[in-house]
Amino acid sequence: MLTSFGRYRLSYAVSLFLAISILGALLMFGFARNAGYTQTDLTFAMTMIICGVTYATVRDAAGAFAYAVESSKFYRDEADFALLKSYACGWRRVAALLARPMPSTLLIAASFLGLQFLATRRLAADSEPNLQAAVLFVAVLFPFALSLLVHFLSPVFVGWKDLDMRKMPPMPQGEGSVAKLMRKIAVADLLITMLINVALVMPVRHNPDFHPSLGYGSVEFVAAALILAMIVGTLSLLSAWRTRVYACSGDLYRLRAIDLTWTPLSQVTGNRWVRWVRYSLLIGGFTIVACLLLGALYETAPIQIVLVLLLLPVAIMFRVERNAVLTSNFRDASQLVAEFPARMPISERIDLVRP
Repeated sequence: MLTSFGRYRLSYAVSLFLAISILGALLMFGFARNAGYTQTDLTFAMTMIICGVTYATVRDAAGAFAYAVESSKFYRDEADFALLKSYACGWRRVAALLARPMPSTLLIAASFLGLQFLATRRLAADSEPNLQAAVLFVAVLFPFALSLLVHFLSPVFVGWKDLDMRKMPPMPQGEGSVAKLMRKIAVADLLITMLINVALVMPVRHNPDFHPSLGYGSVEFVAAALILAMIVGTLSLLSAWRTRVYACSGDLYRLRAIDLTWTPLSQVTGNRWVRWVRYSLLIGGFTIVACLLLGALYETAPIQIVLVLLLLPVAIMFRVERNAVLTSNFRDASQLVAEFPARMPISERIDLVRP
């Protein structure tokens, strides 16, 4: 049964809240497993999680709602058109600004960092890290605020053409625009994932197993680094496999006047879990060799530099897999767009060609 726009945007916000709450709780649980973290470590982890999740959520919501309206996932009644008109008249500048991922990210991050600072000063006069307040922010208050923001912006995402807001958020134009968009998404996802990884991994420098006095080539350090690299690599691989077909479909709708012939970023072959075994072997081998070389040649290397170095193969693996997933997503999205060509004006209709 076809639902109304009001119910659709509400259900989207609720599902978004639940998903981000679970993700935030899992990330904070992983951070809490570190012993001896400081308030700076906690604040940095919160900042990276909030910024990364906000940017990706607002970016993907724009495409998801564009696909929903073009594929008739809901209907709009007089109240919805009145709401859209009110946005065009009264909220135009604010909505146009916040429909971009970066301003939304800065707004959410600044708000929650300010609240976290006030809460920390009020609840912990001894300046000890307040993990309970951080979990409350990341797993409850932050998902609620972000869901509320997406709920507020959904009329903008649905009526991006009717509002005449210069195609907000802006899309790349010209030849190869789809490939440019894919590269932009892939680079953003890589930066988000690796910054969160660094934020969650850096507190292990306080762990006795990672103390430089042991020697980077010692059995204890190599074993601890190997376990850490395997865990981070597996979680990053699962993140790289995250699909966004519907968001990609919406992105293609917003590129409707552009030729959709494009070159895939990368392609991978074989079963995913077979590739996971291969990546694990490569990451493990790199970790062992890097630790032994550091222990033999550069024993005074700062532990922070060593931890970042150990994440290098994880970043390469994530980029390869994420590019392949986005290539597959845009292929599937081009088929979805081709199912609804009649909704496009004849003057804007194009030939959808799969690469």
